[in-house]
Amino acid sequence: MFYLEGFEDRLLDWNNFRKCLIYKDNSLQLITDYYNIADLHSSIYKPWSKESWPSPWELINDNHYCVFSILLGIGYTYLLAFPNQSNLYLHFYKNSKNSTTDFILQVNENYVLNGEQNLMIIKEIPEYQHLLKTEPLINLN
Repeated sequence: MFYLEGFEDRLLDWNNFRKCLIYKDNSLQLITDYYNIADLHSSIYKPWSKESWPSPWELINDNHYCVFSILLGIGYTYLLAFPNQSNLYLHFYKNSKNSTTDFILQVNENYVLNGEQNLMIIKEIPEYQHLLKTEPLINLN
């Protein structure tokens, strides 16, 4: 999806990808792998202001992904593929190792975070992360 030229082409690719997820047991890993190939750019979104978060369709139209918007994309993809899922949260953490703010997506009992090389799924939040804020991802239906 990320390297297709037009909005409609990216939207169709994303729709087809979501449809194949309902038959997979490892859907969160597949979604994470899907977003791992996106080129990272500087942020054009305001993570601290939920009202300014882009919709899934705005993300696809903009096709400009940062650490924050990739996690939004993963959450949106999961919500639209599994509409009865309501346990998705975006957590804001202070990383005491490097004094940065990290964004971590919670999907049920799993967490998706950006590692040094790529996105990772983990079962527990590392001790060096200190929670600052939590926002639920809304159901998009």
